[in-house]
Amino acid sequence: MVKIKEENGQFIVYVSGAIAASFPTKTEAETFAAKQTQYPTQEETLITDNQEDVPNGLRD
Repeated sequence: MVKIKEENGQFIVYVSGAIAASFPTKTEAETFAAKQTQYPTQEETLITDNQEDVPNGLRD
């Protein structure tokens, strides 16, 4: 959970109750908070069926 609080002229971003970062503007704090709540994108990997490392080309 992400929260933003203004304290002493700084915008403090809390992630799971702990201070994650502080910014001079609310816009910067909101941008940081949005990035903290996004899941990383998964890269797709193509798995190929190759024949290397198989003696005599035979498989079990």
